[in-house]
Amino acid sequence: MKMMNSNIMTAYFEAVKYNCKRRFYSMKTIDARGLSCPEPVIRTKNALASGEKAYTVMVDNVTAKENVSRFALHQGYKVSVKEEDEDFILTLEK
Repeated sequence: MKMMNSNIMTAYFEAVKYNCKRRFYSMKTIDARGLSCPEPVIRTKNALASGEKAYTVMVDNVTAKENVSRFALHQGYKVSVKEEDEDFILTLEK
């Protein structure tokens, strides 16, 4: 698994700060970088079972970004994507 670089950390903290302003007091983070599908979707599905309002999912390939986004949309989440270097940070919100 890759180490978080400063750009990823900055984007992550911006997402947390944004969601705190929207009164989301916790945001579960799923680091699925380095994993092949369907593992990122499975990890996201397991995390969504906790019932929180917001999640951050980190992936490092386009296929995982598209599959996790599609899954989250079908589960009723709004998905926003931020690209940082070779990684994608998906913010899922209900």
